[in-house]
Amino acid sequence: MVADLNQMGLTAWLDAGGRGMRAQHYEPFNYLADRGELNIRAFWLTIRQPGNPEQVDQVVAEIRR
Repeated sequence: MVADLNQMGLTAWLDAGGRGMRAQHYEPFNYLADRGELNIRAFWLTIRQPGNPEQVDQVVAEIRR
């Protein structure tokens, strides 16, 4: 997919994500970035609705990543 975006001249990609989307859904992009092979900026959004303080802490930890 990244190669196709490059061929179109795109330098950034945004996935609107949504409910149920988690960081692990985007691990392939992290894998490429860790190897220095991701030559596009990848952004994604997640929607969280924590119901207790522990869940809030989990969400804050995800934001840092």
